[in-house]
Amino acid sequence: AFAAIDLQSGTTPSYTMALLDLDTASPLAATPAWHDVGSGLRVEVGLDQVEPPDIFFPDVTEVAGVQVPQAAWPPLEGLSDVIAVWYTSPFDYSISGGAAIEIDNQWNLPAGNTYQVWVGSYEERAWLDGGTLTADAAVLTGTAEIEHFSTIVLTGPVTP
Repeated sequence: AFAAIDLQSGTTPSYTMALLDLDTASPLAATPAWHDVGSGLRVEVGLDQVEPPDIFFPDVTEVAGVQVPQAAWPPLEGLSDVIAVWYTSPFDYSISGGAAIEIDNQWNLPAGNTYQVWVGSYEERAWLDGGTLTADAAVLTGTAEIEHFSTIVLTGPVTP
């Protein structure tokens, strides 16, 4: 997602990418509420928190996302032990104060293990630390939050 594309004079580059349909969008309430934004991923966010990027974008009224199948993962340079990847929308809109997230334990991760959340920053061309989540039998919860809608990656487990 952050790799440079090498363009050379006199050549025609070709790239293969998968375009994914977002899951059903969830209308934003005025104040923070939990929203499903892609298979198993939930974000607690309200309309009053969502701000467009610096350049003009329309006001947002809903959020959505999609879990990315492993065969369609973008380049994940710098990340290891990747468990899952999601794209979220409205892409690159910031979330004032951050938004808590939780993820269904659809991989049957061992209860008590802690996992790292990463959020793609296209402005900084880096993966930002989104905090950690701890697994129980049904869901991963913890202190993780996202500061903007982007690519979200779950890795781990991490050592305490």
